[in-house]
Amino acid sequence: MRVVDAPDHHPLIARLFDWAALAGRRAYESLFRRVVEDSRFAERALVLGGGERAIINTWHLIELMLEEVARSRCDLHELVTQLRRWITDGSELPDDRDVQRAETDTDAVRILTVHKAKGLEAPYVFVYGAASPPRASAVHTLRDGAGRALVVGPQDEAIAKLLVVEADAENQRLAYVALTRAKVRMYLPRYPDDVVDSKSMYWAIQRCLAPLAMRKDPQFELRNIAMGAPLAPPAPATALAGFEAPPPPRAAELVAIDGARAGLAMLSYTRLGRELDSAAIEPGELPVAIDPAEFDAEPASTVVVGPDELPPGIDSGLLLHDLLENADLGLARSAPSVAAWATDPSVTAMIVDHARERGIAPMFHAHAARLVHRALVEPMQVIGRDPLPPLVAATAFAREVEFAFPIPGPSDERPRGLVKGYIDALVAYDDDLWVLDYKSDVLAGDPAHTAEHHARNHYTIQQRLYALAADRMRGGRRLAGMLFVFVRYGIVVALPTDDDKLAEWSHWLANLRTEAAA
Repeated sequence: MRVVDAPDHHPLIARLFDWAALAGRRAYESLFRRVVEDSRFAERALVLGGGERAIINTWHLIELMLEEVARSRCDLHELVTQLRRWITDGSELPDDRDVQRAETDTDAVRILTVHKAKGLEAPYVFVYGAASPPRASAVHTLRDGAGRALVVGPQDEAIAKLLVVEADAENQRLAYVALTRAKVRMYLPRYPDDVVDSKSMYWAIQRCLAPLAMRKDPQFELRNIAMGAPLAPPAPATALAGFEAPPPPRAAELVAIDGARAGLAMLSYTRLGRELDSAAIEPGELPVAIDPAEFDAEPASTVVVGPDELPPGIDSGLLLHDLLENADLGLARSAPSVAAWATDPSVTAMIVDHARERGIAPMFHAHAARLVHRALVEPMQVIGRDPLPPLVAATAFAREVEFAFPIPGPSDERPRGLVKGYIDALVAYDDDLWVLDYKSDVLAGDPAHTAEHHARNHYTIQQRLYALAADRMRGGRRLAGMLFVFVRYGIVVALPTDDDKLAEWSHWLANLRTEAAA
């Protein structure tokens, strides 16, 4: 905080820019690791106080935040909000977040239920008990494809079978948790079969141990222990003085998965466009695994904007997308002016909330409101052709349309992957369907002359993939093409599409070579 006026090349400022770049790409796992490592948090905690407990708690918190990101696909501002909710939560209900993990220097035996052991590891783990049937209850939980239902009281034969299957699946999930806690060695009892109830959690393990024990599987060391034998006398204090822990069992190397059994690749237009132009891969080779945040990327700009205008960058673009996605079309259509629309309490609250989430200062709210209102209610000024009616007057207007379609093989093979993403809007005027994408890019020179070149230069891959996606959703309408709406300037670049182009692009996608996806 004391170096806010330092130049950009100052090491601390450069580090902040590096972190911001990772946050912008939503590479949260790398971001959190870099924050801990670059700040030398662990060294400072060990030397200045907090010790190993602070380090363990910090990594536990990072793990919880990564789980939240994976669950909700939130951005950094939403993650901060969620973290604050966790901090201020006064609920006394039990929660895995409140289970403090053991410090690595603790020299003690911990006894935990399988539920409480979730997320924890230890070098040596003993599993015992869990062989008795569950307590009888008249209330049962049944999950099916439609959701969750409570089954109370007597059941017919079909429901009873479903409850047995559900109970067995839950026992298998708990058994998986129990079997994956050990880092070095796991100890499992092999009870006599009449001791373990078939409805218990341990039965899921017991029924697998039996055949392994019979054929003396080399990955298992078998020891006979008499049940009910008297306790051995306590060992002398020096009994473990020369003890050396046995080495962990050697894990067999996994066989590589061939292409026919490999998982599906996932790709977005940004990664595809960037890597096809890169020397890192051969021309025509398809990259694997992408970050959904890449759909929000836009080319960097050095053009200076006005002091009250939204600054260039991903946060401003995301704010405009948020407002255009959530704005009430009826209210925008009926408002007599942009001032009347922007001062409506619901609109003001929407702008303030989304701007806070994106980190946009209040001084830019008015400019954002003007841009969004114009994009929705004014005729679209298409470069090189007649204007199109306003979005609020469209025959049909669907916003934030998610798509996922298979990547075909070059000769009708099984799909090799999925193209996945979100279309900002599908807009229909009578029988013509347009794919619409909002762009917040800052353009150099005269936008009316540079916008089309900019769109063709930066968004050709997006045009192809989005057109192939929309072709599967157009129904009886004709797919007219792609509309790139440059929101800052109120101009639109229209790139028409026809059946010949769709066939050409489908052939192009089918003949890209894919890497094996694990």
